[in-house]
Amino acid sequence: MMRKLLFAMMAVSALAMSAAEPVKVLTDDAMRSKVYDYQNGTTVTKRPAVVDLWAPWCGPCRRLAPVVDSLAVEYEGRVDFYKANVDDCPAISQAFRVQSIPMLLLIPADGGRPAYVLGVQPSSTLRRAIDSVLLDKKK
Repeated sequence: MMRKLLFAMMAVSALAMSAAEPVKVLTDDAMRSKVYDYQNGTTVTKRPAVVDLWAPWCGPCRRLAPVVDSLAVEYEGRVDFYKANVDDCPAISQAFRVQSIPMLLLIPADGGRPAYVLGVQPSSTLRRAIDSVLLDKKK
């Protein structure tokens, strides 16, 4: 009996670990090749994207992370969510003139200019920004 329980727990754990992360990690190169080529000012992604610019030492960034994670699940299939550690991605930080974090980049798929949301915001505010900027739903 104990062996069956242990096996079931291991199977559930393996399934949970294999599930895709709702927010994908970006590097400078991945940003240019998968989302937005900031050197040429062109959108690369086929779907609208939200990029969370953050750092592990930033308290407000850590408070915003679960909000971004839940929005990534809510908008799955319609908007792609990424995160870029500003300490590990200096080219992204420089290209977007990041002076304060957390900062969310809203990148339209139609080639429009990225928009910004600064600081910790409630999910309702972020939802309105995503809907109006990325999904063209005016509320």
